[in-house]
Amino acid sequence: MQTTLHLERRIEIGGMPLHEARAQWAQWRARYGFKLDVAPLLPEPASNLKLALSQVPTYGLTLSAANNAGPNVCVWSTEACRRACIMTSSWRGKDGRVILSRAAKTTFLVECPEAFLTLLNDELKKRVRKHGNVRARLNVGSDIRWEFVAPWLFDIGGIAYYDYTKAPLLEHRSPGSNYRLV
Repeated sequence: MQTTLHLERRIEIGGMPLHEARAQWAQWRARYGFKLDVAPLLPEPASNLKLALSQVPTYGLTLSAANNAGPNVCVWSTEACRRACIMTSSWRGKDGRVILSRAAKTTFLVECPEAFLTLLNDELKKRVRKHGNVRARLNVGSDIRWEFVAPWLFDIGGIAYYDYTKAPLLEHRSPGSNYRLV
């Protein structure tokens, strides 16, 4: 079986300055052949055809699905769903730069979680300041238990979170009032 990313500890932020997290992300991206700059973890909604249809600005975090970038970030995936996964079967899922970008984000989360979450926290707050109310889907191609890993994210006002999950009922996920799981 593949290595599975089941983040088993809460990740807090606060000790890392934003400029340091940005510098780490820029360096990390450069390892993957991208320019030495800070690309957003949450691209504009227009970059995702489905999210762009929403009346409310909807931002999605797209990591590598299943085990396409090292650890498996879809911990409840099956062999059948990995074969049929739209994250790898769609035209974007076959684009080399898109695959690399997702891999960079996924491995950055795994290797530098405090920096990753410092950036994610900052980006979410900026989106709320810009639009007032937004929606966020943190698991576009993954199935991470964000309510466990970073429950403080859900304290950011003005965001309605939603995700799809394959978690079994026995997993007893309790995401909270502003995080809907389907």
